[in-house]
Amino acid sequence: MELFDSMKKLGLIGAGGHGVYHMEEIRKAEAAGRICLAAVADPLVGRDPDHFARQRARGVALYEDY
Repeated sequence: MELFDSMKKLGLIGAGGHGVYHMEEIRKAEAAGRICLAAVADPLVGRDPDHFARQRARGVALYEDY
């Protein structure tokens, strides 16, 4: 994927609580072309897969454990 080849890749461990804030900041940095979210690790991935549908559709790797 061309996008992943040209940008810094970022992984986020923990997408709930403070992670919600981090996800918003990641979205802003992606929109500015500075980084690309490559992976998210959170137990919620297995319990609420719909919550991560947007990331899954974009090809972000999702993990239930780090």
